[in-house]
This record gives sequence, C-alpha cells and structure tokens, in this order.
Amino acid sequence: MTPASPAFRVLILINVRWWNATAFYAVNIARILKKNGHLVWVGCNRTYPAYRIARAFGLKVVPLQFYGMNPFSLGPSFFRMLGLIKNEKIDIINSHRSEDHSFALLAKMITGVKTVITRGDQRPISANFWSAFRYRVCDAAILTCRNIVEQNKPIFSSPGHKNRVIYGCVDENHFSLSRSTAQTVVKYGLDAQKIRIGLVGRFSAVKDQFTLIKAASIILEKHENVQFVLAGKEIDITTNDLHDRIQELGLASHFKLFPVVEDVADLMNALDIGIITSIESETISRVLLEFMFLGKPVIGTSVNAIGEIIRPGECGELIAPGDAAELAAKIIDLVESPDRIAAYGRKAKQLYNQLYSEPVFYQQYMAVFDSVVPNDDG
Repeated sequence: MTPASPAFRVLILINVRWWNATAFYAVNIARILKKNGHLVWVGCNRTYPAYRIARAFGLKVVPLQFYGMNPFSLGPSFFRMLGLIKNEKIDIINSHRSEDHSFALLAKMITGVKTVITRGDQRPISANFWSAFRYRVCDAAILTCRNIVEQNKPIFSSPGHKNRVIYGCVDENHFSLSRSTAQTVVKYGLDAQKIRIGLVGRFSAVKDQFTLIKAASIILEKHENVQFVLAGKEIDITTNDLHDRIQELGLASHFKLFPVVEDVADLMNALDIGIITSIESETISRVLLEFMFLGKPVIGTSVNAIGEIIRPGECGELIAPGDAAELAAKIIDLVESPDRIAAYGRKAKQLYNQLYSEPVFYQQYMAVFDSVVPNDDG
C-alpha cells in the first residue's frame, strides 16, 4: 500500500519481557506502518515475545537490549542502534518503555533523529529531573489514554509540548473468526438457549474475576437464563481458585472456565455481553476494543481507557471497580431487555469503526509523525 504521506523510516523500541498490552500496541503500530508502505524496524531483546511476534509478522527485527543495568549488553545495543540510525537513515524512533525512552533520547542528542515517546504506563511519571526531561525534549508524546495526561499535568501542559491521546486498535489482520457462533457454542459446550456473559483476561487480581462471580450469585436469584464464561491465562489466580469460589456459592452449573483458549475471537464472538472488572491498569484496553470490533456491548469499570471509551447508555455501561451489586444491576437491566443488548452491540461496532479502527489509528499516528518530520517536498 502506498502511504498518503512520504514514507517514513521508523525504529520502534519495545523492551517488554512479556506479551502485554504495551508490547501489543507497539508491534501492532509497527505492523500497520509496514502495511502502509513505511520502512519499519522493531528493536527489543531477542528473548522477548515482541521480538518473536514481530518477526512472525514479517517485520525487520533488531536485537536491542535496553532493560537492566548490564553495560556489556546496554553498550553494544546502543552502538548497534546508532549504526542503524546512520546506515538506514532512520527518521523517527518511537519508544514504548521507560528504558527505551532514555536511550532514544541519547540517540537524539547524538544523531538528531526525531523521537516520539509512546506511554501506556498507568504509574505517574517519576518526579526526578531525568524522567521529566525526556518528555520535555522529545519531539512528540503519544499517550494511550487521557488519564495519563491528567495525572502528569505538570509535564504535558507545559507550553509548546506536543502530545496526543491515541487509544490504539485491534489487530484486524489476525483477530478474526474461524467458525460460526453456533459452531463455537458446540465446541466450548456453551448453552445456546441462554444469554452468555463473559470476562476474557488473564486470571489475575487486577482483572478481578471474583467480582463477576459475586455478581452472578445476585443475578441468578432473579434470572436463570444466563451463563457465565471466564477465560484467560493463569497468572496469580488459578483456575482452581476461581472454581472453588464458584463452588462455594453453588454456581458451578452456570459457569464455564477456560484457562487456555486458542481461538479467542471465536469465543468472544459467542458471548452476548462482555464484562471488564479490572480494578486498575487498562491504560490500553485491548479486550474492550476487541469486544467493540465484534459488535458486543460491554459493561466495564470506570478505570482509565475503559471509562474514556465506553459511552454509558449507548454501547455499554460503566460501574465502580469492585462493586458486585452495581455490576449485577447493570447486567440484569440488559438481560431483561434483549433489544438493548443488540442496540448496544450495533453502536459499539459503529463507534469502533468511526473512532478506533485500524485506518483511524494509522491516520492518528501519521498526524504525529508528519508534525515532527518536515516534508522536504513542500
């Protein structure tokens, strides 16, 4: 695909040890830039998932280790990056982690390369001089939700600072359906006659699956025509932990638990209502955008990007973190109004297409890149 703007030569830095939302965001924009005709390199530790996944996507990958304090890995990586900038005439370094930001800034000071910082970290920026300095001298900053701007106002409200909120998008090339809803229902043993309500996310305290379990006990006192699904990789909560709590409440016949799911899009598409009960994080809410992409209504906590993206009464509902009673009430409202489930789903898909789709994500990123790299043609 030919880019509307002149093709950029971009180095994406993403030193994250696991495949989290930040790593996904970085590799996803790298994929999209390449798809639109730009030259892209992804730099990270060769042992990290982002390196393997970027390579699988056909992206150029460069082993650059900017995590830790070992000078025998940091030094060679930095000089390798300087050589890449010079030899490949890199226009922009787009860094996605704190350690990457520091080395990108040093490269800028030496070579003059433009630097764009992307921040998806919920933690406030450290008050020390160096942390704030990086954001003040970079050419632009991309924040993955508005709350990051709000909690760091002294930095991002400074005169002349260039920053923009860009929420990201689904990996529309790979997040796709492989079977019909009816086939998925059969595969996972779901109940085709019930309203299926699900939470998809790692089994971890931050995702707070227990609030949905408690809400389910309230809902089932009034409605039996519902089925609940919990799917995600075990982290600090095990499948047995969840199963034990479900058993204690006598809800086992109403729940399906899946610690391993290969066809996540299919399972999510088989749900009628998506639930997000996260108590923090979600500065990049990948699962919310995936539900919206599939045309599913979402009830979520008012945490970071969730509270910024969901439009209550239009495409879903918002609740306070940890409030099982409020969650139960919102679910009951939808269960008792199937037409609203369908209407919310249609609106979710419409909003995704208008505000968060891959073309929109790309155009937003390009607006930032165009602002920092002068167009020699005019």
